[in-house]
Parts: sequence; structure tokens; C-alpha cells
Amino acid sequence: MSDRGRDSRMDSLKALYDLKKNNPNDTTTENNFYNAVLSYLLQDKTDHWWCNKSLEPFVRESMMLFSLPEYDHITKYKNRMNMQLRTCRHCLTSYHNSKSALRQSYEQLYSVENVAQFFQQLERFDASRIHLTLQEILTPPAGPKQTSSSSIDSNNVFCAILDITISPAVLNVNNLDQEFSSAIMTMQNSTSLRIPELDMSPGLFSLTLHKNKIIRLFSRKQIERFTTRGQDLDKQHADVLKPFAKRLLIYLGSLNPTHSKAEIHPVDEPFALTDQPGEYWKSFRYLASCVAAPPLLIWIRSSPTNMESLIQSHLEDGSMWFHEVLKLLAVLLTKLKSQFWSSPPTHLSDFSKYIDSIFSNRVFRNLMQLLSQGNGKTVVHQNDGTPIPFEKVAIRLNGILEWIFPFWLSFTGTAIYVPMTEMILDYMFNLFQQNNTPTLMRAKCVEIGMSIISEAITLDGRPSSAFINKYAALIVKSSISPNSKTLETKVKTGQPLLEQLLMSDVDAVRDTYFSLYAIVPSKRSEPSNRGICEKIWKEVCGINFDYCVPAQMDVVTSIFKAHSVIALLDMDIMQDAQQHSESKQQQIQFLIDSLMIIRTNVQPLLQALLDQQGNQLSRLMNNDIVASRTLHIVSSPDRDIRSIGVTMFKTAYREDAFIDCLIQYLRTNPNNGLDAITQLMLDFTEFIDGGCNMFSTSGPVFATLASVVSALVGNEDSLLFNVITSGDLSTAGDLDKLQKLWSFFWIFVGKSVKAALVWAQSYRPKEVVKAVLPVLQIASQVIGTFRTFEQIAQMKDASKENSTHWSSPSSSMLSYTELANALDPLSEWIFVTSHDVLRLLVPLLIMSLKRLTQTQVKVSSNTYDRLMGAATGAVDSRVTTDEKENMFMALSPHDPANTVFFDESDDDDNGNWVTTDSNTNFSTNFLDSSLLNATHSTPSIPIVAPPISPKRLRQPTLAESFAAAVGKSPDSPSQTTKNVRSQMKLTDFLAKPKADAIVLTDEDDTPKPVKATQKKETNQEDEFDDEFEDMDFTDIPEEWFDEQKIRLESQKASGESEEKLKAHRLERLRIAQANMHARKASRQNRVHMQQTTPTYAVGPSRGGLPGKKLRPPTMGLSKLQALRKEFSTSRVYPSATSTQSRREQGSQQDSDDSGDESAFAELVSDFDKSKESHAPKEKEKFSGAIFDDRPRRSVKLIDAPVTAGSNFQEKKAQMQRALARKKKVTPSMRGLHKTILAWDVTVEGEVPPNASRDMYKRVPSKFSDVHEYTQIFEPLLLLEVWMQLMRAKEEATESDVIDNCMIESRCNVDEFVDVTFQMTIASGRSLAVEDLVFIANHFGSSFFNKSDGQHHKWVGKGFLSKVKSMVYKKDLADVTVRCFFPPSQMIMLNSLAPKSIWRALKLSSLTTAHREYSALKALEYYDLRDMILQPKHLPTAPISERELVRCMNTFKVNQPQAEAIMGTIRRPKGFTLIQG
Repeated sequence: MSDRGRDSRMDSLKALYDLKKNNPNDTTTENNFYNAVLSYLLQDKTDHWWCNKSLEPFVRESMMLFSLPEYDHITKYKNRMNMQLRTCRHCLTSYHNSKSALRQSYEQLYSVENVAQFFQQLERFDASRIHLTLQEILTPPAGPKQTSSSSIDSNNVFCAILDITISPAVLNVNNLDQEFSSAIMTMQNSTSLRIPELDMSPGLFSLTLHKNKIIRLFSRKQIERFTTRGQDLDKQHADVLKPFAKRLLIYLGSLNPTHSKAEIHPVDEPFALTDQPGEYWKSFRYLASCVAAPPLLIWIRSSPTNMESLIQSHLEDGSMWFHEVLKLLAVLLTKLKSQFWSSPPTHLSDFSKYIDSIFSNRVFRNLMQLLSQGNGKTVVHQNDGTPIPFEKVAIRLNGILEWIFPFWLSFTGTAIYVPMTEMILDYMFNLFQQNNTPTLMRAKCVEIGMSIISEAITLDGRPSSAFINKYAALIVKSSISPNSKTLETKVKTGQPLLEQLLMSDVDAVRDTYFSLYAIVPSKRSEPSNRGICEKIWKEVCGINFDYCVPAQMDVVTSIFKAHSVIALLDMDIMQDAQQHSESKQQQIQFLIDSLMIIRTNVQPLLQALLDQQGNQLSRLMNNDIVASRTLHIVSSPDRDIRSIGVTMFKTAYREDAFIDCLIQYLRTNPNNGLDAITQLMLDFTEFIDGGCNMFSTSGPVFATLASVVSALVGNEDSLLFNVITSGDLSTAGDLDKLQKLWSFFWIFVGKSVKAALVWAQSYRPKEVVKAVLPVLQIASQVIGTFRTFEQIAQMKDASKENSTHWSSPSSSMLSYTELANALDPLSEWIFVTSHDVLRLLVPLLIMSLKRLTQTQVKVSSNTYDRLMGAATGAVDSRVTTDEKENMFMALSPHDPANTVFFDESDDDDNGNWVTTDSNTNFSTNFLDSSLLNATHSTPSIPIVAPPISPKRLRQPTLAESFAAAVGKSPDSPSQTTKNVRSQMKLTDFLAKPKADAIVLTDEDDTPKPVKATQKKETNQEDEFDDEFEDMDFTDIPEEWFDEQKIRLESQKASGESEEKLKAHRLERLRIAQANMHARKASRQNRVHMQQTTPTYAVGPSRGGLPGKKLRPPTMGLSKLQALRKEFSTSRVYPSATSTQSRREQGSQQDSDDSGDESAFAELVSDFDKSKESHAPKEKEKFSGAIFDDRPRRSVKLIDAPVTAGSNFQEKKAQMQRALARKKKVTPSMRGLHKTILAWDVTVEGEVPPNASRDMYKRVPSKFSDVHEYTQIFEPLLLLEVWMQLMRAKEEATESDVIDNCMIESRCNVDEFVDVTFQMTIASGRSLAVEDLVFIANHFGSSFFNKSDGQHHKWVGKGFLSKVKSMVYKKDLADVTVRCFFPPSQMIMLNSLAPKSIWRALKLSSLTTAHREYSALKALEYYDLRDMILQPKHLPTAPISERELVRCMNTFKVNQPQAEAIMGTIRRPKGFTLIQG
């Protein structure tokens, strides 16, 4: 039957169903409905009735057919349903759920007896189905070579068992429980047929009370599988089980502890129940273990039975069900914790009676006696006299002791927590450790006690150190046993507990150290003065360790890990102990005692490890934790520990030099070594961030890091240089660890030099400088070898990505933000007077600034202000002139006013183009002697900052360029700067005021001194600059200034007033500004980065040759554009240019012997004269050409017909027709390509990505307009393309992949990207234009989703493309593909690097899609458009079935397609459009 016919029958079925519901008393409608349902369900293609949501209501109503007498259709209906329920577990679950709803509805319509009789008939129907499957299990195989599993479907077995667990009442029918029990035993004994794991069902708990023991064991096993997964029953199942739990609690409350029979009848269940009361305790225990705490608490609180009193009564001596009650108590305490108790615990005696009752119970004593039988050996005998294995004895013992831990945990946060903890631990570590206690019992009690201490540490409620010290020997002995392989002495929680205790002690010391030295209040928890576990440290460190025992080596690693936490702390804190308060003195004393205890015990341990053989020590150093914490030992402030650490390195790696040991250490453990360096810097900076004084510890730490950096990049034998030369990347560690080391190093440098400013308040400057010098040295070493780090990072990234990469100065695999941040505290040291500091600091700053410029990372404004103040001399410093110039050039790109980096380091010329601002306001927060003595103190001598001016940055003038070349200011007299620093002290004040400033005014040319503390007066020249600073004076004619100059001199000679002169100047400049704007408006607009005319600085003459002209920067334009601009200028002014060059040569030849300054002066005067002499002539020449009076050309009119209008209209109509034809023949495919090429074919689904099922609509018979036609068919067309891609992907294999596709080039074409790949000729010929190709860096089985293996998500880079063109060469083919990358795939676009290698997979072709999409988009321009949108329905002649079958066989089509074809052939005229 066709889908269309089935849909019509479903619609009619729905109509009958609605009609039946509206007319419940209409028997005719009811009969019609049941007949229609029966007819529909019995058709061949209808299957899985209960899984179909749309069909489920009809199937539920059809259950009434079970009440009818048997006849053929009813029997066939039952057999079809029976077969579905035997094979489909989903149908079975839905079937039973529908039975519950059906029963509720029938009870409202029919009598109770009739309903019960009807459902009994359904139970017999279910029992017959289950019986059939169970018989298949129990029946032996027919053939001798067959097995039972060969004839039994495991799905049938699963459905049968699931059927029983959902509805256990079926076991009452025809002794089905016996068959089920036998089937379980058969499956358990069979090697080929296993018992399936079921989902949780409420019926399983009912089966735990079945009279058959095998069924009870089966149900409990299924529940245990559920609980081991850590799952709880959902709310629906919990609500169903609530009545069962209530009846079960009532029954348990009726049990007498001393009687084995119950006083009332057990719970009501539809099958025979067991008569053993202990099974009911087990049933409730299993039920409590599967229910969440909230519903379980409601069950207990709402029950008339007091659970707390009930359990206490059954724990008394003589109870019949002691074991089961203890197990139930453990489950309830684990689930409910403190909520189990009806009232908050306040008195210890009220709850200690539980412990006394249990430990004094006769059952408990008997078990201890059984465990002690056999001449002191732990032997328990079975009924047959054979000893029980220790594993089973341990399980039995766990059941009787597992209540202790949850019992203690239930008192957490209560008033009796501490005494209860000590009481229980005394039982575990004292009472049960006597000689008469079985060994297994002693080990179990120790393990429970250790678990309690471990959990107490986690909950921040650790017992006191005195209490732990009391049992330290027992804890350590039980954790590290000489024979840890025996079950009696093996304690799993021993080593983790020791590590917890050690870490708890060092964390307390660390927190106290933070709280003592923190400048600001610490956010950490309050430090504890309870002391540390001294005996634990003594016992652990005093063990004679054996390298061959893994448990002992784990303890060694724990000691290394704990010691590293406090390894950098110094005990030099008792000097000022008398100056602190009493609480502070207690903390100091705690720190001193704790550090002394730890280091006194750790030092002998390290010495004992050192005394071992060299190969054993090498094994220890290869341990991950030890290797990552060893650098803390050689950085310890304790000299003895530090010396032992260095000796350990030399012994383990058999090298005499410590640097060589570090190289071997890093080469052997690259990742651990990098982690160790990073962790050392991280711990040190964490103490600095907390405000701790780390000055006394800084020396060993800085010395260790200096050695480590030398081992990394110190010389040609260092690690990273060897990596580059050898190409062995495995010895350099992982890429992320190397990047992390680089970033943390600069964080460490910045925070260390910043902390030195704080140290300078308490220590001598000489000592502070001595401490900082190693930091500057290793920082210079690292920044000087940044290319080594970059090259290794790029090599590792290339090997990881399996592609070829290339580097540039601006591209980096490392982060430079931390370096920029580190320059901020480093810049504060630029004003120190120490020659040793500046010798290292200045080159470090210059190299760092240059590298930041290459990576386009800017320093902060404060850093810029400090360094620029030193570079320009605005603030005095000991930096030499050459260093100032180099620093200025390196600092210029970091100007905060510049938004774009400009670096001309690759230019051919050696000129430097500098953008400066003489009025920049530099920060006065410099490092001087006052900061070394008192931070934030006010200096005794005021610091004069340069005046703040609102002027913007401008291009330097020619005079300023000359001044920069000779090293002096253009506006000040020449001063000789000493290049040799005088040996001043660090305490000398640097920011001394300069000489009194000289201010010249228009009133008097006599210099007038102005005090540094006075505000500088604003003269008329400043007002002149402020008013007209944005004008370009090079555009104003020179003769205009000459005329005004004469007038100005005459006005000055006549003694005009200052106000009149000022007004005249302002008026003059306003007129000039207006003229300039008019001239600019008349010129053609051009793009300039600056408004001023470029000024050319000229270098000094050398060897008789003229000075070289320094070309300005391109300011964003390319060099080719700059040359073109220069060439066009020389063409416009040829005479001026040639004359200027000749005069420059002549002037230079005449001034060879006059020095640089005279040469500069001659060149300037020659340049000005040339400009004055030639500019008026050129202007006169061009103005004459424009305004010369010449005769105009005449115009003659001729007679011609006026046809312009008609020709225009005809051409316009012709163009419109051509455009319509173009749209009809070749519509744009841009939208189709953008949609398809943006798809991610690695995502599987029935619809394309970002599409929903609501987009697809049923095709109507008529359409209102073209838009509706397009809206319906376009999604369907895209869906067809998507399904073709998915089908092609499923059929593709690894052999279809095209390897070694190398990217030749790529270019952007509108929104698309065209990428050209180079591949072999054979690979190129396998492709065709318009093919869809998936490009990826790799494929693999996970991409092709093979069904024979486990499917994993494909991880890789890939994109969809369309073949655009192919060019075949001699032995290679260039294939250009078109791609489209939406914003979410920009990372993919950036990875398309030239010369990188990719792989390709052809999926399908777009040729058919193009044809259909063209027809779809061109429908608007078709002449038959209306007939397609609004077709007329014509009756079709009937088609015989014979003709239909013949057409299907001939054209290989389905039935609907054959009907359409035959209908088209029989139509006498017109045309037929078959859609879809």
C-alpha cells in the first residue's frame, strides 16, 4: 500500500475514534471503529503498534477485542501483538503502561468483577507469551551439535524477564514461578546465555519477598547492579513504592527481637511470599539503598513505626536479626546522615549506648571468637570443615563493621562531634588492637579509623595533633608494612592518610606565615595554633625506606610534596618577636617550632636517600612528583638541605658541574622539569602576592633560577639549543608547558623587582641591588634568546598539526602580555644610580621594547612615561646619551597616542623617523632614594615636571631632526653630555631641578630667570601655536610672508602696543587659514596620513660625499606609492629639483672642511634659496597657462531627424529583455553556494545544519505566487543535496581520500575564498568541475563511522568546497576550489596557509542541483509560469494494474511514479509537470 493510501486510512481511523468518543452508546459507530482498527493493524506493513505514538491510542482501544470470542481475525490480531511483545522491549513497556491506564478507565465504565475477569484474561495472555520463551530456555537443543543459544534469541529472553519484573503477578499463572526459577538456574550455568541487566522496576522489590529463594536472589542481584552505578529511583517509581514501603515498615515494627515469627501477616502481594522475617529486613534495606534521601525521610517520618527505637531494640543482646539490622542502620545513616536522629545530638551518653550495645552483643562476640580459632590463626570453618577464604571472611566482617563510619559521620557539625570522634578512634586504635583481637579485625579497625581521620581533615575537623601523635606509630606501621601483600596487614587508606596529615601540617604553617606577614588582611582561613603532628613526621622520616616497595616510595613522594609547600619559608622571623602582640608572638613561635620540626626530620631523610646507590637515586629522581619538587630543595633557605639537594643531583646524574646535572635533569624529565621551574616561580610569587617578606629567601631562589636558565639557553651545550640542532623535540617538553613557563617567567620577574621596592624600606640599598641583579641577568638572558623559544614552539606546533609553518617577527607562538606587564615595575628602576643595575637593565628594556613592537603589544602609559622621561632627559637619570637615544627609538612605537604600530626596521635606508611631543607630561613616580627608605614618602626637594600642553603630537621640524642627529635640543644651547656615569650612591637623590628656565618675551630680549616652582608664563608665541596649530604653513606662499614681514617690522619700529600687534597677527593668520582652505578645496582630494608637508632630514657628510636625505615613513602607504609620489613631484617641478640637487652638491663640495654643523647650515640655506627662486616661476607658469586669452572653437548646428528619444526607449527595452533572458537562462547561484559550502558534513542528521523539520512542507496542488513556490521547493532541494552528501559519506572509504594536496595560493572573491591546491595528475583527473569536495587535515575511521567498530567523534579540521577549475601541467594538476567561511569558521580560514598539506575526499556533484536550482529561480520569467502555479485538474483515465506493473518494470520506478507516467501518456494535449 502506498504511503498516501495509508495516510488516508489513518485519517479515517482518527475520525471514527473521535466519533466513538463523542457517542459512547452508539454500537454501530463502535463496531465500525473496531473493524477499521482491526483491518488497519492486520495489514502487512504495520508493525510495532505500541512504539508508534500516533497509533498507540487506537491499539489501546483495540484491547477490548480480547473480550470477544475467538475467530480468525481475532486470533491473527493476538498473534501479531504477541510477536511484537516478545521481540520489542519498548513495545512491552508501553503495553504495560497502557494496561494501567486502561484499567482505570474500565473501572469507571464497567463493574469490578467484569474488569477483574477481563484483566485475568490478559494475564493469561501474558503468561502464555512468557511460558513460550521460558520453554525455549529449558528445552534441550534438537541437534547434538547445537547449543541452546543458537536457537534462542537473547532479545526474547530479555523481554520475557522484563515482562515478569514489570508485572510479577503473572508468576501465579500455571506455576510460572517454577519455570522462571529453573530458567534462571539454566542461564546461570550456561556459558553462552547470560542473565540480562534490567532497568530499575518497582516489581523487582516485590520479588525480593517471593517464596522462591532463587527468584529473591535474582531480584537482589538486579538491584545491586543498579545501586553500584550510584543511581536513585526517580520520583515516579518512588511514589509507586511508597505504599509498599509503608506496609513493610508496619510489618517490621511488629517483629519481636527474640521471636522468629511475626505477629501479623506480611505485606499483600499477588504471589506467595516468604515466611522468613529476615528477608523483610533485607527487602527494606535494598529499597532504602535505591531511594533518595528526601522520600526516604518522608517514609520514615510518616510511618507509625519509630525507626530509631526499632533499630535500637533489635541491637540488644539476643536479637534474632542482628546482622540485618546493622546493615540497615549503615544504609540509613549513609543516606540520611544527621537527619536520621529524631532530635539534634547534645549528650554523648545518649548515643554511646549504640556502640556499647553493638560491641557487647552476643552475636558480635561469637564472630570475634570464630575469627580467632585455629591456634591463633584467622581461620573460619564451613559446615563441611573446610576453611572459608579470607575474602569471604572480610566481606562478613565488613557487614558487621560498616556502620561505624556513617555513624560517626552523622554527628558532623553537632555538639558532640569532637568527643564522639575521639571515642570511636579509641575503639579502633586501642580496644581492638589488643593481642587477643584477630589480625583481620585489627586491620579493619585501623582502616576505619584512618578513614575517619581522612574525612575529618577534608571536613576541616581534624582531631587534635596530640591525639594523632598518640597513635602515630600505629598509623605509620599499618600504612607501610614490610609485607604489604598479605591481606591481614594491607590498609588501603594508609598512604593517602599520611599524605593528608603531612599536607595538613604544612598548610597550617603556610597559612600562619601568610597571616603574620600579609600587609593587607588575608582572605585565607584563620591560622591554627594547634601544633603539627610531630610524631608523624618523626615516624615517617625515620623509616628505612626500600626502593623496591612501592608503598614506601609513595610515602617518599608525599614527603617531597609536603616539604615543597614550606620549602621557601625562612625562620629568620624571631628577631622582631618582642615587638609584636601576644597573639603574634604565639604565631611566630608556632612557625619556628613547626619549621624546625619539619626540617629536622626531612634533612636525615634526604641524607638517607643520598646514601643509597646511584642507580636507586636515579629511579627516585625519575618519579614525577619527586622530579617536579626537587628544585624546591636546592632553593631552600636552609643551607644543609640545599647542599644535600645539590649533592643528590650530582649523584643521580653522575656529573660534577651542577649546570650539567640540570641539563641532564631537564633532558630526562622535560615535562616534569618545566613543571618544577614553573611551580618554583609560582610559589615564590604567591608569597609575594600575599605580602610576605621573601628577601632572605630570594637569594637561593634567584640563584637556582639562574642555573636553570643557563641550563636551558645558557650556551651552545644547553638544552634548547641542542633541541634545535638535533631536531629531537621530545627533550623540550610539551608545547603548553613551554608556553606556560615563558608566561610565568615574566610574571615572576615583574613581581620580584616590584617586591624589591618594598624590601628597600627595611634593608640596605646595596643588599637590595645585590638581590635584584640575578633577576635582571636571567631576564636579559631569556629575552635575548626569545627566538630559540619561538622556534621550538613553532616546531612543536608544526609537528602537532602535521603541517608546514613559517614565522615572521609579528607572528608568535608565545604570549607577550606578561612581558609588557613586567616592564612596568622594571621601568621604576631606570632612575637608580647603581652602575651594575643600569648595565643590565637598559639593554633588557631596549630588547624587550623592540620585541614587543614586533609582536604589536604596547606597554602601559605609566611605563611609557617613566622610560620616555629618562630617554628625553625630562627627568635626570644615570643613563648615557647613547642609551637614551636607543631607548627613545625603541620606545617611540609604544606612544599611547599612536593607535597603529610603525616599525621601519626593514627599510633600506638607516634613517629613523621619530614622532615626538616636546610637551608630553611625564609621570613623577620614579624610583629614588626616598623610595628605598620609605615608600610613598614625599621627597625633600620638589620635582619639577614639564608643563602640560594640549598640543597634539606633530612631525618634527627640520631643525629638530638636525638636533636629534647631533644629540642636542634645537631650542637650547649646545651642551656636552658625559658618557661616563659618576660613581654615585643609591641613596643620592636623582630628580634634582634643572637650572632656572629662561623665558623670552616680545617686550624684552633679555633672558629672565624663572624659578622652577613658579608657573611658567604663557607668551604670545604659545598663544600663536595654540590658535593655529592645525594649519599647514607650507601651503602659504612665501611672498605673502615677505610682505607681511616688512609691514610687521615697520609696526615694531613705530612702537605699536603689544595688544595691537597680537590682534594683527591673529587677523593675518585667519586670512591665511581661509586662503589655505580655499586652495585645498580646489585641489583633488588625496589620502594623507598627516596634514603637514613632509620634511627631509639630511645626514652628515662622510668621505667627501654629500649627506644622505632621510626619507620620512610611508605612514601606512607602501614604498611603491611613496616612490611614485616622489617621482610625480620631480616631474611637476623638474627645474627646481635639478637645481636643488646641483646646489646641494656644490654646497657640499665647498664645505668639506667646515665640519658637520657648517655643512648642515649650507644645505639648509641652499634649500631655502632654491625654494624661493623657483616656486614663484612655477606658479607664474601655471597661472599663465590657465588664464591665457586664446580664441574659442566655434560650434555649427546641422539638420538631423530627432530620433534620440525613440532609440533610447528601444535600447532600454532591449536591455530589459536581455536582462530577463539572462536571469531565465543563467540565474545567480551565489545563495545556493553560500548555503551548501557553509555546511559541516561531520555533523550527522536527517536535515542540514541550522535547519529544522518545520521548514519542510507538503507540496500543495496549487501555488499562490512564485514566492510560495520557491519557499516550498528550495528547502526540499537543499534537503536532497544534504542527503546525497550523507549517502556519499557513508559509502566512502579511506581509499577514496586524495593525499598530499598542497595549497599553492588563496584569494578572496566577494564573500567566497578560492584556494588552489597542487596534486598529482591522477588525483586531479578523478575530480570534475562542480564536484563537492571535503578538505581536511586528516580523516580516519572515526570520520567514516564504520559500523564494525565503536564510533568516536571525529576530531580534525575540515571544510566543504566546490571545484571551480582545473589546470593540468606536466606532472601536476592545479585544482582551484571555492569555499565559504561564515564568521564562526574564521579559525579554519586562518589555517589555510600556503605550502600546508591537506587531504581531499570527493562526495558528490552539484550539476543536478544547479540545473534544478536554475529552473526554480528562473520560474518567474517563464512563459508557462501561471500554468505551473495554477494547474487545471483534469480527470485521469483509469489505469489497469497490468499496465501499471508493466510501466514499473520498464522504467524501474515505484507505483506513484508509474501512475504519473501513465496518466501523462494518456493525456491527449497540453503538458504535465511532475513535481517531487
